[in-house]
Amino acid sequence: MHVAFDTLHQNVGARAIDDILPSLLNKLQSSDESSAYALSALKEIMSVRSNVVFPVLIPTLITVPISAFNACALASLVTVAGPALNKRLTAILEALVETLMTEQDPETIEALKATTEAFLLSVDDEDGLHTLTVTLMEYARDDDPAKRAIACDITAQFFNESELDATYYVADWIHLLMLLLDDPSEKVIESAWNALTA
Repeated sequence: MHVAFDTLHQNVGARAIDDILPSLLNKLQSSDESSAYALSALKEIMSVRSNVVFPVLIPTLITVPISAFNACALASLVTVAGPALNKRLTAILEALVETLMTEQDPETIEALKATTEAFLLSVDDEDGLHTLTVTLMEYARDDDPAKRAIACDITAQFFNESELDATYYVADWIHLLMLLLDDPSEKVIESAWNALTA
């Protein structure tokens, strides 16, 4: 599949995306087994043309609130996004955080957490790490306690699961998280403590 798409893209350029991606995106939203085939096809295409395809897919998948299905699709696609992920990192993180702040459905919350894990593990270079850290620190200072707590939860998840060397940022994180231990919100204090432990 990816060889066919790559050849098509080399020969007809953007038309390959314009003609194929909308159909796959529509199938992705369907409730039958064609959605699984569409996701598989998108992963194959992403593995060779992520820099072209990822920007087209992302706006659909990160529309807030992110559904459980879109979260699962996003989790699959970020793992093959490669360097294209860095350009969309802030938008994806923002959509995940915004949805987690309001989502009540346990199944969707679990899908979002799994997506967040896949997303964090897909950040694999210094540029991505810097963007991720700066954005999470900004969220950890936000006026909304729910956003502060989620930023701390994601930070804990990052330090527990990622193999990236984030030593450069540890002192700044410790300083910020120590300040959050005096937060008016109990949830923020609990999340900050978990992040400090991580």
